[in-house]
Amino acid sequence: MLKKYCISFLNSCFILPRKLVEVDSKESSLVPCIIMFLVTLLLGAYTFDFIRTTELFMKFGASVGLSEIVFIIKSMLIKDFIPVLIIFAALIKVKKLSISEKIEVAMSSWLSAMLIRTFLEAVPRLFTKIAFYPLPFVEIPQLVAYGQGLISLSVLLNYYYGKGKRKIEDKKENSTFGIIWAVVVVVAFIAVVWVPSIKMMPYFIKAPSFVIPSDPDKDGKPTNCVLEDYRGKTVLLEFWRTTCPHCRKQAAELEKVKKEFGDKVAFLSIHTSGGISVARRARNIIKDPGIKLCYDNGSVSRKYSELPQYHRLRGVPHMLIIDSHGIIRGVIRGYKTSDFIKHELSKVVGR
Repeated sequence: MLKKYCISFLNSCFILPRKLVEVDSKESSLVPCIIMFLVTLLLGAYTFDFIRTTELFMKFGASVGLSEIVFIIKSMLIKDFIPVLIIFAALIKVKKLSISEKIEVAMSSWLSAMLIRTFLEAVPRLFTKIAFYPLPFVEIPQLVAYGQGLISLSVLLNYYYGKGKRKIEDKKENSTFGIIWAVVVVVAFIAVVWVPSIKMMPYFIKAPSFVIPSDPDKDGKPTNCVLEDYRGKTVLLEFWRTTCPHCRKQAAELEKVKKEFGDKVAFLSIHTSGGISVARRARNIIKDPGIKLCYDNGSVSRKYSELPQYHRLRGVPHMLIIDSHGIIRGVIRGYKTSDFIKHELSKVVGR
């Protein structure tokens, strides 16, 4: 039974025509296919999401955790179940296939796309300096998955509507390779997906509170930056210095982001040293009054440099995305364009 599952998994991922021959010859069934699809989906593609959600439930309770589950379900529908439904729709006119066989073929055809996306999504977690360029409506790993899905769909159309059907022999050799392939995928999931995801924990922590000086108000009275004042709102918290060339360059990008999100996001920009004495120099660089400048004497920066490894302040510029519950949801290290910052913020705003 295990050997049969491994062979079917191999065929679904790499030798789709052979999988179609299996279906035609009644050598496969829907139940093993559903099991493989769900295992790949839950224990592979969404491992990172479920590990994070478990942490949310344990740390912050059901209300925060349930909202994350709703988000994951929406992601599954858009990323995986809608493509499977589209492939299924393309098979409607294939009369020789039963409904269950069409579902089996559709799920099998999407498996390779799901695997490719899973490993691509793991790259930034393995190498923190790598980040995919943000696209307007879809992330690059998902775009690659859609491309692979189109390739699989073309194979199906050629097989059922064209002249692509062919007999495939030498099943004995395929059996051995199928088992090896299944083992390789399991090991890869553990090494590339599970281990880095667990090592990143704790992923969700409360942003440490602070009260530090800010610019005077219109009447010249001193004001403070108080993180707790923004509870209930998404916050983009930046650490920077006027002496940092990349920070000065990023100031213009930050102002573009502010124009895009407006009052949906609170922008706090912490100058990491010098306190209020650097106010004039800082405001000459960040001129948008909608970005609240905060002047640290080093105490807040030290506090944030002692956070767990994933969130830790190591250098500037450094940004943290904090959700309406005060939980750090995203980390942006180093100089990034406004498009990248907008993309990361959009994952949190409104959730």
